[in-house]
Amino acid sequence: MTLVNKVNLDIVRSFETNNDYHDYIFAYHDDSAWKEASSTVTLAARQKYLEAFPDGAHVSECEQDVREIVCWQNAVGQDSIEGFQSYIRMYPSGYFAHECKERLQELEQDESDWLTADSNGAVSDYE
Repeated sequence: MTLVNKVNLDIVRSFETNNDYHDYIFAYHDDSAWKEASSTVTLAARQKYLEAFPDGAHVSECEQDVREIVCWQNAVGQDSIEGFQSYIRMYPSGYFAHECKERLQELEQDESDWLTADSNGAVSDYE
């Protein structure tokens, strides 16, 4: 018997019941799936985890990530000051906070440039 097999056999024997062993295996696969899902910030990865482990240990964190990703996708889809402000209010340190702040600055500068051109009667220069 190899050392690996002996260690595995010792682990199996250490479980009081088959339920303990089942829980151990479930937790191992749950943690592995979460590690994979959280290695990228995508809705598809989070949904895949939730489908595979609806009762998993990381469901709450995963659902929070899903809400943030959807909020970000909405902000990007709107591409407006209000949309990005909404995201940054809800997730000031979120996955997309840096990108959000940059886009918000661009939009605010664009709006300021437009207002300046409009007030100077130089809208044609703005365009």
